Amino acid sequence: MAILEETYENQVKKLRGDESHPFLEQCISQMGLLQKVTGQSEKAEESYKRLVRIKENYYGETSESLVISLKNLGAVQVAQDKYEEAQQTLNRAVEILEKLVDGNKIKDKQSMKQHGSEVIFLI
Repeated sequence: MAILEETYENQVKKLRGDESHPFLEQCISQMGLLQKVTGQSEKAEESYKRLVRIKENYYGETSESLVISLKNLGAVQVAQDKYEEAQQTLNRAVEILEKLVDGNKIKDKQSMKQHGSEVIFLI
């Protein structure tokens, strides 16, 4: 964990303190995962929320790039018995995925290839 935190701090320094830069996505995601599996649910929730904010700012609030982060955030919220928050979070992920689907047909093959597993997982 210390290595990831140090890596994150070094990246922030290189970005001149900009903690909302998309360059940090991977590091924050890995910290959230590590925090989750080591039982640090509250820290994991903070990490995933930060990741969602970064993606919203950079890609837009309805971008399919949010789906995995929302799924991870929802899972951490369930682990903390925050069921209402988790339901809202996971419903948002589903709504984003539904935009990729036109009725029962995927809008395009590339979207299905990129997001097929998320569609199956969430629906």
